[in-house]
Amino acid sequence: MAKLVGGSSSTISRVFVAWMVFLRCVLDEVNLKPLPGFIEAFLPKVFVDAGYADCGILGDNTETWIAQSENFELNNVTFSHYKNHTTGKVSVWIFPHGVYASVLMLFQDQSQMNNSLNKLT
Repeated sequence: MAKLVGGSSSTISRVFVAWMVFLRCVLDEVNLKPLPGFIEAFLPKVFVDAGYADCGILGDNTETWIAQSENFELNNVTFSHYKNHTTGKVSVWIFPHGVYASVLMLFQDQSQMNNSLNKLT
């Protein structure tokens, strides 16, 4: 992305982290819970046809490379062993009709979801 905007990777990394913190602060204050019956009314037909009529929420986790911090403890938390680099981890949860339910910043040792998935694999 740094090449696309003509900036350095460290600057892009700092901007990314700042935006993630900003989005978390904003979205934590917004009540995104839909009214009763709203999900069922706007559930895409493809979900119902595929047998997912009871689906209430969809989740995805992603990682993107970030610059190493000068703080050693923060580097330990954000370091991804399988990518061998520090990464920003974000969990995005949406309702099937496309409205955000939650955007969470995750760290490898603090995520119960990652621990559960690691036990399954």
